[in-house]
Amino acid sequence: MPQGVRYLEDVECLNELVRAHDYAYETYKEEEFLVRCKTLADFKFEFPHCMFTDFWEVDWGIYHRLVDKIALLAQQEDTALIFPLSIKEHLDHFILREAAAKVMKEGKSKATFYFQEDKPYGGLADDEEWQRTEAFISNHKLENINY
Repeated sequence: MPQGVRYLEDVECLNELVRAHDYAYETYKEEEFLVRCKTLADFKFEFPHCMFTDFWEVDWGIYHRLVDKIALLAQQEDTALIFPLSIKEHLDHFILREAAAKVMKEGKSKATFYFQEDKPYGGLADDEEWQRTEAFISNHKLENINY
């Protein structure tokens, strides 16, 4: 069972968003971005800002493995898959979001895809971040709902 502050934050968010005991939370054994020697963003939080142009071979490997895993999960009926919007382009969030978007775009899924952002990232978004987020929503024909 995963532990730590990040896990607890995710579980608390999911408990509020979905309801405790009504979801599955999966983690995969991938090297964290710091182990992959990524440079931290020039920001108060410790994460690297990243987009496809910043991918290294190891990042592409993670991306392709996630595409395969998400495609399997997406074949389940009566299922909602929830992914980060990737505000601030946190590398690992960006990889997950884009892998999910690729599977969703293929149109073969039975599951419903949701992209959401919680604390602290949603509250940190500046105008540039919101423009990128709105472009992602528009490009994938998603409905934007703010709570």
